[in-house]
Amino acid sequence: MVEGFATAYIKHLSDVLSKISVKELAGFISVLNGARERGSVIYCIGNGRSAATASHLANNIAIGTHFWDKSFRVISLCDN
Repeated sequence: MVEGFATAYIKHLSDVLSKISVKELAGFISVLNGARERGSVIYCIGNGRSAATASHLANNIAIGTHFWDKSFRVISLCDN
């Protein structure tokens, strides 16, 4: 039962990931890097359960680049 669930989950995840446009993802990354190079602040916002996603995204980007020569400036508008 667990193996069947895991297999189905991996197949579903693979299907979802295969639909992501690499070109659009690269464009999004370029926008983020441009903001970083300009010293702009990236604001993340969400509502309801999406608020947690916005908070985690902001934290992951900020903390994940903290030791870079030029880190991202990110704020989640959902956090206190």
